[in-house]
Amino acid sequence: MFDFLRTSYDLNELLLKGDGENYGINVMLDKRTGRLTGWLSYAWGRARRRFENPLYRKSYPASHERIHELNVVGTYRFNQRWSVGATGVFASGTPFTAPKHFMLINGTLVSEFGEFNANRLKPYFRIDLSANYNFSCKNGRESGINFSVYNATCRANHLFYRLKFHKGKFGYRPVQFLLRILPSINYYYKF
Repeated sequence: MFDFLRTSYDLNELLLKGDGENYGINVMLDKRTGRLTGWLSYAWGRARRRFENPLYRKSYPASHERIHELNVVGTYRFNQRWSVGATGVFASGTPFTAPKHFMLINGTLVSEFGEFNANRLKPYFRIDLSANYNFSCKNGRESGINFSVYNATCRANHLFYRLKFHKGKFGYRPVQFLLRILPSINYYYKF
């Protein structure tokens, strides 16, 4: 900390700079009429980065890259009042840089990381469910109540990995959402 205060640092020297390229394909099927509506989409894509730093000589996946992503959305309307819906998301894991070694030196966690973005999180999967009840639907205005469940399968999707030091021990663990499932009740008014 004191070294930071006494020494002049140039933030530009600490940041990796470079160029990138993105490419891929998206396909979508859409149904907009009838009691059952929805869509299905699939995306395949790559997001690659090259840096000016001589320590990073090749092309690396960008931190947000998801090579495969499949989305399914459907709504079924029983009548003017009731409808149900479901959303499914599957995506390949995003890249991250894993540590090669980590150790505790004088109470400070020190780590050496491996190759940049050479590892991937586990694939992401989620299903959301919902039911809507309309109180009224007049003159283009609609009001009602929505019951929904986010991540109905209770899957523990990993967001990123973190080195953690707690009560004299340290470890390398995935971080995920605090709640695996999130039910909700909402009132809506559309105009």
